[in-house]
Amino acid sequence: MTWIEEVKDDILSMGSDNLARFGGSFAGGIHLQKDPMEYARLIDFLIKRKSKSYLEIGSAAGGGCYALNKYLKFNKIVVMDDNKHSKSHLRSEILKDVKHEEFIGDAHSKEAMKFIESRAPFDVILIDADQTYKGTLTFLIQYKKFLSENGIFVLHNITESSCSQVIKVDKEIEGGAHELKIVDRIISTNGRLGLGIYSR
Repeated sequence: MTWIEEVKDDILSMGSDNLARFGGSFAGGIHLQKDPMEYARLIDFLIKRKSKSYLEIGSAAGGGCYALNKYLKFNKIVVMDDNKHSKSHLRSEILKDVKHEEFIGDAHSKEAMKFIESRAPFDVILIDADQTYKGTLTFLIQYKKFLSENGIFVLHNITESSCSQVIKVDKEIEGGAHELKIVDRIISTNGRLGLGIYSR
């Protein structure tokens, strides 16, 4: 068994939000809303990049943040969420031992920009929030300036069939649009969700 497979099995043991959609060993725990193998590969990728600061836009229950931080031990974490997800109320318990700050509200707002500007830069900015074309693209444009010199965006759902507008943004970046470059794509064998990784 490879190290990445060991990480995947560990993530499986943490709990899934929905077994049919996200996989996992059981429903509950950290309520992860990501593909376990994709996240194991992302963890390996970020460790190799020595990523130390993390901004998560769209956190829901906080399971993704929990899983990443278990291995990365970030020295700075900011979570942004509008708390409209049905599992948002679980985040305070799931992240109770993870040192982080939160912004609750519209991540596109002037208040959000001011909040993040005072805490930037970030080595990793993960986007798993507004799944519309305009919303996804606006996040990338608005938050590009908050990346560290070698910082990256991680965009969730680039192969998820129900997220066609996210897929469109990813394809446009592949074609050279939006002043971003594809660093990597992490897609599990089932092609279920997908992670796009971009740099300036």
